[in-house]
Amino acid sequence: MSVTWLFLATAGAPIGRVLWLVILFLWPAVIVCTHNMAISRREALLIAGLYLLFLCLVGLFVLVRNSEVSAVELVVNWMTINLPASVLFLAFLHKRVRAVGPLVFAFMLAGVTGALLLVQLIGTSDASLRATASLGTAIGRRDRDDLSAERNRVRAARSARMGRSAASWPCLLRRATR
Repeated sequence: MSVTWLFLATAGAPIGRVLWLVILFLWPAVIVCTHNMAISRREALLIAGLYLLFLCLVGLFVLVRNSEVSAVELVVNWMTINLPASVLFLAFLHKRVRAVGPLVFAFMLAGVTGALLLVQLIGTSDASLRATASLGTAIGRRDRDDLSAERNRVRAARSARMGRSAASWPCLLRRATR
């Protein structure tokens, strides 16, 4: 899709950029081939090694053809695009998470998307922010009596804990002096 956009947005795309994007977006295929196919560990390392070799060759080609790009920028570009997905994939490889990993990921994605979308929609205007704030205060408002009763319960529990610890101090002092 990125390569198509490059061709449509400009009069053409440099071959180095096209090759870099192809090798960059080939990483998920390497992960799938090494983990979902019935191959040995040696073959999986061979596939990953070939990918790394082609990545270095294309990176050298890009560096030779374009003096404005540095090796650090290429590494950062690869890490920006491929590292988060790789870390997420590795997190779901653990035996305890593997069975429910996709389900957890789907719920997490729905929750994060919903939260971001809600904030984006509400934060677009002052009127929607005021309406949301007034709704929140209307739902979350308590009577002063309930609030003071809760404060008194917390204070009583704190005093009881302090009293218990103070009562045990003489015992500790006696043990320390023996």
